[in-house]
Amino acid sequence: MVKCVTASVAGGLVYFVLGWIIYGMLIPPDPNAAAEPALWAIALGSLFLGAVLALVLSWRGTTGAGDAFKASAGFGVLLGLAVGFSLMGMMEAEPNTWIVLRDAVIGALMYGVVGIVVAQLLGGGEGATDG
Repeated sequence: MVKCVTASVAGGLVYFVLGWIIYGMLIPPDPNAAAEPALWAIALGSLFLGAVLALVLSWRGTTGAGDAFKASAGFGVLLGLAVGFSLMGMMEAEPNTWIVLRDAVIGALMYGVVGIVVAQLLGGGEGATDG
């Protein structure tokens, strides 16, 4: 239980920092986004994401970095496409399929990195193998 909580918090922190770097510094802001994002909400969402990946990877018994990256990236791209297209259908702005696809690719990379961190903490670094 302690490993799962630790992995959840660490994964959430890594996801938050990666998002801040990628979406806060590297990619120009979306004109449809809020003027000032609610950082507390983004941090809380990141924490829940870390918990979801910790739960999924623990169910799979994933401890190796390679397997964790593949599983988490696959999960991230599917979740990104599901949420992105759903939100696109509900927005008043002109739908932009390219943004959804871009975010799914970025999400896959972010989820993959977070998955490695989570799996390493869940495995405790003992006997971790790539799968």
